[in-house]
Amino acid sequence: FSARVPTGVRSLEATADIKDIYANGLQHLIIEATEDCNLRCRYCTFSGNYLYQRGRSRQVMDPALARTAIAYFLSRAGRTEVPAVSFYGGEPLLRSGLILECCKWAKELSYPKTLRFQFTTNGTCLTDDVVQGLISLDAHVIVSVDGPEADHDANRIMPSGAGSHRRILSNLRQMKERYPEYYATHVGVNCVVAPNSSPIRVAEFFEQERDLFSSGILLVGLVSLTGLKSPHGTGIELRPQWSEELG
Repeated sequence: FSARVPTGVRSLEATADIKDIYANGLQHLIIEATEDCNLRCRYCTFSGNYLYQRGRSRQVMDPALARTAIAYFLSRAGRTEVPAVSFYGGEPLLRSGLILECCKWAKELSYPKTLRFQFTTNGTCLTDDVVQGLISLDAHVIVSVDGPEADHDANRIMPSGAGSHRRILSNLRQMKERYPEYYATHVGVNCVVAPNSSPIRVAEFFEQERDLFSSGILLVGLVSLTGLKSPHGTGIELRPQWSEELG
C-alpha cells in the first residue's frame, strides 16, 4: 500500500493462472496489530537477539491502513470459500479494540460470505470483556502454553522477570467455565519446546491437564538457535535437556 509500487517483476513470469489467483483467489490476510508485547519471552523472534529480525517497538497498526488492507484483500478473494483474516504481533490483544473493529468492518464488507478470524495470543489479556468480543465474532484463538509452570516460566516472563503461567491458566480455566461450547471448538494451544525445557514434563503436563486442553488443537514447535547474535544473551540455558531425555 505504499505510494511507490513496482511496475513489473522481471524474476517471475506472471502467467495467466498466477494473475487469476492474485485477482480472485487470495486466501489469507495477516494484519500486524502491534509490534509491542507485554511479555519478554527469552526465545522470541522479535527479542532483539536474532540477526535480521526486528525488535519490539511501540509501533501499532493504523486503523485506516487496516481497513484499506481488508478491503483490498476481500476484493480479491471472490473465489475463496472461507477467506481468513489473522492478527499478529507482538501481542495482538494489546490492540483488542482495533481487532474487534476490523472484524466487524470486514463482516460488513464481505456479506454474505463467511469469514474466518484467527490469531495467536500469549493469553495474558483474555479478560472476560475481550472473550465476549471474540465470541461475538466467532474468532478462533491459539494460546501459547509451554507446558508445566517451571518449563513455561523459564522463558515466558513478564518485564519484571515474573512468570506468566499462573495468569494464563487462570484465564483459560475461567474461559472454559463460562463459555464451554466456544472454548471446546475455538481455542487451541501452541507449545514451544526450548532447549532448557523437558519434553517429557511437557507431555505429562498436557496429559494431566487433558480436561483443559481437550479441543484437539495442539501445535508444537522447537526453538531454533540459528541466527542468534549471542546465544548466551537470551538467558536460555543451552544444555539440550530434551536431547538427553530422548536419547
